[in-house]
Amino acid sequence: MHSSMEEALSICRKWEAERASVRAVFKLLSVGGVLEGTVFRVDSDAVTILPRGAKDPLSGFLTVSLLLARSISFIDPRAASTEEDRVVLSKELSFGLGVTFVSGERFDLYEVAD
Repeated sequence: MHSSMEEALSICRKWEAERASVRAVFKLLSVGGVLEGTVFRVDSDAVTILPRGAKDPLSGFLTVSLLLARSISFIDPRAASTEEDRVVLSKELSFGLGVTFVSGERFDLYEVAD
């Protein structure tokens, strides 16, 4: 299901207020990776994630701008393509946002299940 930037940022603000654990998954043209932490700050067009174990941004941070987002959608791990993936992902992740950028690069941000 598609989302607006404001809806996505509102969810990120909720995660920030709750200090929820999140998992960021990057699928970029030249690099990919996964980072777990908390939402540290939400601006009008960007989200900053503080890695797990970091106490402040001086220890490290990642900011993702949504200005060049082509599409933003809600992600439900229970909608994974295979039953095995649904079971595994539903245990680990609650809900997420998927961002596809104009370049075709992808960024997914999930709330980590308790």
